[in-house]
Amino acid sequence: IDNDPNDKQAILRLANLLHDVKFMPRAIMMYERYLEMEPTNPDARVDLGICYFELSLSDSAKHEEYSANAAKEMEKALTYAPKHQLAHFNLGIVALHDGNMEKALEWFKKCVDLGPNTETGRRAQQFLNQHSFNSPSQ
Repeated sequence: IDNDPNDKQAILRLANLLHDVKFMPRAIMMYERYLEMEPTNPDARVDLGICYFELSLSDSAKHEEYSANAAKEMEKALTYAPKHQLAHFNLGIVALHDGNMEKALEWFKKCVDLGPNTETGRRAQQFLNQHSFNSPSQ
């Protein structure tokens, strides 16, 4: 990146590495830098959202702000890739942690509808099975 500050793939690799080692603020900076160049990459946008979500778990003072940023980025990913199963799943996780059970169940249901036999679809179904009895509509 020092040699070529516009190397999109190097920036994305660094963002992913920083995310993997839990350096969330730096990962967020790198994802945002990458997304300035490639705004329609849904995977990077979901990963950025996950970074914000993980920060929301560790910073109670900014929990709402980080959680809202997480949802915003994941929902934006869906504008580019409406069937992005991980975006739907992670939006369910964010809603669940925010205490919005009804919204969480909606996201998990959409996730399952997109692919019930994928690993992500099965995980979403587990959440539905565990939490559906708590839903206000049931």
